[in-house]
Order: sequence, then structure tokens, then C-alpha cells
Amino acid sequence: KTQHNSVNVIYAIEEPETSQHPNHQKMLVESLIDISNDSNTQVIFTSHSPQLIKELDYRSLRYVDVEAGYPWVNYGESVLVTAKDEMGELPKLSEGFLFCVEGPTDVLFFRNVGLLPEFRSICDINKISVFPLNGGFARKWVEEKYLKDTGVSEAHLYDRDSDGQYKNIVKEVKSWEGCDAKLTNLREIENYVHPNLINERFGTSFTLDKDWSDVGLVDTCAQKSGLKQGEVKRIICDELSRSMTKELFVEMGTYDEVESWFEMLASFLCISSSDRDNKTHKKIVPSGSKVSKSTDEALQMAIRFSGATDES
Repeated sequence: KTQHNSVNVIYAIEEPETSQHPNHQKMLVESLIDISNDSNTQVIFTSHSPQLIKELDYRSLRYVDVEAGYPWVNYGESVLVTAKDEMGELPKLSEGFLFCVEGPTDVLFFRNVGLLPEFRSICDINKISVFPLNGGFARKWVEEKYLKDTGVSEAHLYDRDSDGQYKNIVKEVKSWEGCDAKLTNLREIENYVHPNLINERFGTSFTLDKDWSDVGLVDTCAQKSGLKQGEVKRIICDELSRSMTKELFVEMGTYDEVESWFEMLASFLCISSSDRDNKTHKKIVPSGSKVSKSTDEALQMAIRFSGATDES
């Protein structure tokens, strides 16, 4: 393996914890992790051991289940919940921080606008674990306090909406030590995409008047286009948000607020203003970490797990 022309190797091991003392299980996992860090080596093993779950970064886990007679694989941020519910333990969060948003399209919005130089200089959103807590599942997450006593901090951001359904959730999360939460000033995250972009795509006639903050634009766009609400959300938060610029945010009067969201995230990553001015960023993902190859697939698993539909 140490030779330059060494072949690629895959180690497949079934339940390596069998007949092993817990201390030996930990030693074994550490050894397997070391082996997997070789560029030409991959380690795959199955396990039912909560002890092993605690020793692995969540990005390395795949939870295999059977639904309606068909196997499916759960991975990405949503595996945190699955591991806690099914195994009673949580895997490692290398960053020690999780950013929770309302739904999978919110994740897409942040991934896109986070590429703007102004926001990227504050923190790199693509190095942060962003987890969609779809609708009612957000309440369960908060009530169950999944990350309690893990040392993991949480930041939550939810739509203000017209009914204020997330006010109590935000209040509860803010009461947790080392955590923070915010509601958007505008009705929904979709309201942070400039109306000109939306009008051009859906043939609507929205304007930046005093009522823009309360416009239910997803409903209007769905009726105008004949698309489902879920598809409208995806188009706005994925396709259209890529065209947002600092100038468009400023014109909408939302730049300072969006900037404050990234400032909140940066505060959890201990990135000071002086660090950003000097263009030095603290690394929050270990060099050996392997991030999921497909964000879209991970998001779909999160949607499926939480029971969200295209209408959400």
C-alpha cells in the first residue's frame, strides 16, 4: 500500500464489534479511520453498535432501511436523527455546529447566495452542515432536544410566515446555552429573491412596495404557472437565487438582514471581523472529512425522512 503503484483496496467488514470489548471497539474504529485516510483505500463495514456510532463522523454513516419492500439509504445531516432514534446515540459533528433551516429549498437558497463574495468573506456556507427541519418536524427536533449534552451548538432560521408558527420554537432555541435562532423579517425566504427575477420567470407583476414583505408569492406563482408549490419554491430558491447580487439585496432593503444571518453563523465558527479583514479563516472541516457527493440526494433523503411533500 505504501508503494507509488499500489492498487486500490476496499475493505468490507461485517460487524467488526462482534465479541470485542468496548475499548477494543474504539481502538478498532480508530484504526479503520486511519486506513481509510489513504488515498487508494476505502473501508466499508456494517454495525449495530451504538459505541461505534459515537466514534464516527456523521458524513461517514449510511443508514440502510426497507420501506414498502424496497431498500433505501439515508445519509447526510438527516442521519443524525435516524441514529439517535434507532441507535440511541449520535455520531460526531466535526464542526461542533449545526445550522437548521425550515426546508430543503432554504438550504438551496443559502448555498447559492452564500457564494456571493460579500457573504463568503464572512463565512463559507458550503463548509457548514445545513439541516432542513421540515415543518412540524422542527417542533419535534426542539421538543426532543436531539443534540442535548453533545456539546454541539445550533443556529436556527425560520420564515416569519403569516401565522407566526415558529415564534415559540425560536424563543426556545434562544434559551439554550450556546445556541441562537432568528425569524426572517419578510414572510418567507422566497421573498428575499428580487421580484424582477420572479416576474420574468413566472409572468407575474410583483413590485417592491410596502406590502412586499407580506406577499404570499409562492401561492401566486403556483396559480399563475400551474406548477405545484414545491416546484415553485425550488425554482425561486435554486434557479433564481443564483442571480441575486449585493446590489439587488440593497435595492430590496434586505442586504443588512441577510448579512446578519451570515454574521450569526460566523460567530459560531469563531471568525472575528479582524480575521475576515485579514482574509484568514479558521478551518472548520478536518482535512480528512469526506462530504457527501450529492447534496440533492441528501436533501431528498431528509425530505423523505421528515414526511414533507411537494406541497410543503
